[in-house]
Amino acid sequence: PMNNAVITVPSYFTQAERRAMLRAADLANINVIQLLDDNAAVALNYILPRTKILSEKPVYLFYDVGASGTTASVVSYQMAKTRGEDPGDFPHVFVRGAASDPSLGTNTFIDRLQNHLMDRFKAAKKITADITKNARTVAKFRKEAVRVFKILSANKEIQSMAEEIY
Repeated sequence: PMNNAVITVPSYFTQAERRAMLRAADLANINVIQLLDDNAAVALNYILPRTKILSEKPVYLFYDVGASGTTASVVSYQMAKTRGEDPGDFPHVFVRGAASDPSLGTNTFIDRLQNHLMDRFKAAKKITADITKNARTVAKFRKEAVRVFKILSANKEIQSMAEEIY
């Protein structure tokens, strides 16, 4: 059975939420070695196979855009000597700054893209009526916005069209 663990927590967790995580681990008889911010965990995972570049003291920005929120961290690295059981040079991660916006995620981008597509459609067809009152029309624009969003994640341009809208 697993007894020891390093647990990652979202960067926006408060101290109370972190204490609750520690309490939950204690109730499950798990010895928490360390609570690690998820951004620091990503930074550490990134640098481990790339320790040769640490002489340059690199600085990186890591970001995560989820469905409903975005987090970002600026981290730097350097090799540092450690003492103890395994003395030697090991990579150290320094989180220089972290920020999170729980209201800016892919859903926000898709909402804005959907509104943009509807506005462009209304302008092109010279429609003055409120097309958002028709649920089927909104659903078609939503579907097209999702498709366009996915394609734009890998391309610079895309043609967008929807059939039988209004």
